[in-house]
Amino acid sequence: MRWSRILSLVFIGAAVASCGDECENSADCAGSRKCSEGVCVEIDIPPPPKPTTARDAGPRRDAGPRDAGPDAGPRDAGPRDAGPRDAGFTDTELTGIRAEVWIQERVTGANTSAFEIWAELVDETEVTFDESSADFPDNEGTRCTLGVRRVATGTPRPIDTTRIVIDLGGGLTPVVLEPTANGRFDPAMAPQLPRGAFMTAVAPTVTFVGGATGDAVTQQPISIDLTSEVRATTLPAGQPTSLQAGVAWNADVANLDVDVIASDRDREVELRCDVANDSAYMIPSAASTAWTNTTRTDPQILQVVREVVSRGRADLPGLGYFTVEVRASWGPVFPLTP
Repeated sequence: MRWSRILSLVFIGAAVASCGDECENSADCAGSRKCSEGVCVEIDIPPPPKPTTARDAGPRRDAGPRDAGPDAGPRDAGPRDAGPRDAGFTDTELTGIRAEVWIQERVTGANTSAFEIWAELVDETEVTFDESSADFPDNEGTRCTLGVRRVATGTPRPIDTTRIVIDLGGGLTPVVLEPTANGRFDPAMAPQLPRGAFMTAVAPTVTFVGGATGDAVTQQPISIDLTSEVRATTLPAGQPTSLQAGVAWNADVANLDVDVIASDRDREVELRCDVANDSAYMIPSAASTAWTNTTRTDPQILQVVREVVSRGRADLPGLGYFTVEVRASWGPVFPLTP
């Protein structure tokens, strides 16, 4: 019996030694092993995660300027994509730009007119001028002013714009000016305007139209002041050939001053007299002499007109704006001998 008991213990011990991996649940397993189908097995433990580095979550790759820079940074929201050229017009005045639009209905006969319409748009920032001005009193209590303005140094630089559109409204055909040379704009075709077009104009405007190569534009069309006062004179009485001969005309509208203007081809020399609309005027002899003694370009003309000047603004996107002068006039024009 004693040996039998000893043998039983030995057998049990041997069984435990040989079947030590058997289990009923994971509590019977040592260490980190678990019970699987009555046997203790090792648990597959994944390696611990690597510590997050600056390269994975730092500013350069995941959230920094490389990923969030060019897509949302200064190159996309700066002046090139969303700046002045795309959507912005600045309030900086560009004082070196000269922009003038001329609209003249020149009376040529009892029932005929000839329209002279043109514009100039140039950058004179780097240009200097020889300028002078002299006043000459007359017998009517007014005066004539002789102005001279010539380029001394530099060259005016044309400013790009595709075209300038003059729309007098009232069903009249718009006049389109296109660039010709040296900043000048002339009609693409002869103006199709009837005599007295200023009288039938309705809300007339001037618009600068930019394009692929054109920079100057107007955000809002520039309104032209074409009131009935523009038409202050009618046919001339006689044809003066020189300033000394005096000038006479038929007045359409009483109590309105008119401008007697002598000018040369390039408008570098201009003699302007603001006079009463009393149908006749004798230019002061001193003013005539000064005109004669000043170098001029041919041809030269003498106008008796009522001129109205309107002003507006046009823009160079991203740079600023400049003032546009629109000069509208109606009246007879005489050729002057040199």
